[in-house]
Amino acid sequence: MPAKKGSDLGGISDLAGLRRRCVVDADSGCWHWRGATQTKVISMGGKIAEPRVYLRTIGGTTTIGRAAWAMSGKPQPKAERWTVWRTCGNALCGNPAHMRAGTKAQWGAWVRQSGHLTRIVDDLLEVSSIDAGSVE
Repeated sequence: MPAKKGSDLGGISDLAGLRRRCVVDADSGCWHWRGATQTKVISMGGKIAEPRVYLRTIGGTTTIGRAAWAMSGKPQPKAERWTVWRTCGNALCGNPAHMRAGTKAQWGAWVRQSGHLTRIVDDLLEVSSIDAGSVE
């Protein structure tokens, strides 16, 4: 039987509720999401698991990054189209202290300054060279 309209079916209503659904890594400080994910195709041709949460305050699903940002009380960027990214490099992290928000251009500037994608590409090249070496 479906729930009546307006029934509270749970969802996340605060930052503590989000954190309870994660495993906290004492070393990195990352909150590793344990819930549902949605496969998302990324521009570099790969796929990642994007954590999705039901956020009670908006009455729908959103990314864990946007949920963490909104519930942490950080200001929403004034741009019409904005994004939230993680500075820790963990795609499943929900710790708002590891988040930044802004436009795609601001994200790009952060990537260039931090060298974030360079580290990812270097890691991929290292893994592919190890895999190629094991074939012989």
